[in-house]
Amino acid sequence: MASLFKRRGNWHAQFFSAERSPARKRVRIQATGKREAERVFSKMLVAYGEGAWDPWSSPQWPPNPSHDLDLPSVGCASQAFLDSREGLREATRKHYRWVLNLFVEYVGPNEPLGRLCARSVGNWLASNAKRSEATRNTYLTRLRVWGRWLKSKGYDDFTEGVALSSPPERLPSKVITTEQARALAEAARIVGPDYLSGVILVTHLLALRLGEVCAMTAEWLDHTDQTVVVQSGGAFTTKSGRVVRKPATEEAWAILSAASERHLAGPLFRNSRGNALNPKWTSKQFKRLVRRCGMPETFTFHGLRHGALTELAKQGVNMDLIRRFAGHSTMDMTLRYVHLDSSVLAKEVRSALTSSGVQDTRSPRTRR
Repeated sequence: MASLFKRRGNWHAQFFSAERSPARKRVRIQATGKREAERVFSKMLVAYGEGAWDPWSSPQWPPNPSHDLDLPSVGCASQAFLDSREGLREATRKHYRWVLNLFVEYVGPNEPLGRLCARSVGNWLASNAKRSEATRNTYLTRLRVWGRWLKSKGYDDFTEGVALSSPPERLPSKVITTEQARALAEAARIVGPDYLSGVILVTHLLALRLGEVCAMTAEWLDHTDQTVVVQSGGAFTTKSGRVVRKPATEEAWAILSAASERHLAGPLFRNSRGNALNPKWTSKQFKRLVRRCGMPETFTFHGLRHGALTELAKQGVNMDLIRRFAGHSTMDMTLRYVHLDSSVLAKEVRSALTSSGVQDTRSPRTRR
């Protein structure tokens, strides 16, 4: 007698024989879905019935671990992973699909999953040498999520050992500081459009995405502890598919409270005609402000978020707290968005070592 069941996200086959010890023998099945598990289970039953395999004496499937034809193909594993991302917003799923399809096309959709390794990833990244370092890092970040998902299903994480490229030490020209954000908000108040002034400050002080600030409603405001609850609703879906709580400063909360009094229902921030903000049009208006203020052409609306997260890191805020505040699903993503120069790193390390009792052994001349 044998049965197939799923427990804690993993598929198992259980065999029973009153004449064996123990009477029940469980074998884990490496499968990405029910259909794949049923296919493997059928092969197990055939092999067991023919006497070619015994789960008690050889509790491993397939019997020959070097023979990987029973493992799912790269194409099937990719599709199963994409199906598991249904909770994410469409733009995020689309990007996952784009990156994985590029990789699957490179290695071949029918390639057995067991043959993938770190070298496969390295060769693929090398084949994209014409793309920027940031783009290749983004590709690897997406593959890493897939690799961790495969590991949770009982397979090897083929991305282990592949490192991201080192980020530049200098602050990128896309990061907007708090001082610059205030200057842009003041310019919007004076020369227009004035409704952008509060939008710019709230976006920077809460490290919001453009889509989030445009979709924000009074329901997002938790008045018990002055917290903004970024959540999916209506046509809007958060990037990670999860709810993110963001503590607001007094300045940000004052702007939000005033907006909520004007608009009890619908979007908090609206244009001069009283309509909801259009993300694309808001981005264009912001770009015009950047040019009016004579700031770098590389500044975009998303730079307000980058700058806020970078400022938190420079102030010594714990990186995991920054990750949670940003709403990032992984620390890799946070490290891509937070930019620290070497002087800040040195200060933090020396401060930590000194407070832990480790003495500074550099000579007085070196200390200068």
